[in-house]
Amino acid sequence: VAQSLCGIALADRLQSCQTDFMHTFNFFQTFLVLSILKNWSCIIKA
Repeated sequence: VAQSLCGIALADRLQSCQTDFMHTFNFFQTFLVLSILKNWSCIIKA
């Protein structure tokens, strides 16, 4: 019983880590896109 509970807790932790990773990744992706767009607007103006 303890083993299955531990497995569930581990799976739950992995799930939350994965979610955190996705949020971080999405944040960086958005940041990257915004910085590229900003650079493009500078290039277009020049």
